[in-house]
Amino acid sequence: MNKCLLLIVIYVSVVMTVALLPANSQTPGGLADKYGGYLPCADCPGIEYTLTLNMDGTYSESLFYTDRSAQAVVRSGAFTIDGEMVILDKRDAGMKFFARHPRGLLMLDTNRNIITGDLSEQYILSRIAQYGGAMQNTDTLMRMQEKMKQGIDFYALGSQPSWSLDINFDKFMRFKSLTALAELNTPPGREAKAQDADVTSYRARTEDGMLIVEIFKVLCEDTTSGETFPLKVRVDAKYTEDTDYMQFEGCGIRSWMKP
Repeated sequence: MNKCLLLIVIYVSVVMTVALLPANSQTPGGLADKYGGYLPCADCPGIEYTLTLNMDGTYSESLFYTDRSAQAVVRSGAFTIDGEMVILDKRDAGMKFFARHPRGLLMLDTNRNIITGDLSEQYILSRIAQYGGAMQNTDTLMRMQEKMKQGIDFYALGSQPSWSLDINFDKFMRFKSLTALAELNTPPGREAKAQDADVTSYRARTEDGMLIVEIFKVLCEDTTSGETFPLKVRVDAKYTEDTDYMQFEGCGIRSWMKP
């Protein structure tokens, strides 16, 4: 068989293969990734859930029931893609249907509908990569779960000296430290984005003092715990009567339910 005839045979084979695929069939390439979230739980603080979609059309999922399980429940199987929906091949109807979401996947109910209510945003599964190792740390997930119950959208901490920062982007910023600047509460501050770097800053002033928060979209390792966070944070803070700012550096994590 000459080279020209061989190329024709290959071309015809490829065309016939594509033509035989179902109209709603899609390859898993664009969705192949690891996703995670902290799901609501009826009889425990929450479920640490991870879902891995593989290029070969198989999946694995891990469910760790906080304060209830000694170890995670791990299951695997195949999945299919139907339009914008991912369907896990499993007998039980729960945790089976997922829709594409800007941050990853959105878990649907057993009837393939979006789950509504006060906890609806907790069903968003974010790509693990964007949170570094933090999403796999149960302590971090539990901490953020408690913060979210308090209305906290962003949490940061640092050491040497020890400090923490809670932000509700609609209401307040709350800074605490084991220094002479013990606590400072301000409005959420005006958001500003740098033009030449992936940095977002918030600046707020009250009668008590001034707070400047800079959030860098780079992985950050907490020197005390060794835990990896998705964001680096720098805080400049001072009381009104002080001349100079005190600067604090550490790591932060935004609620995975917020954009």
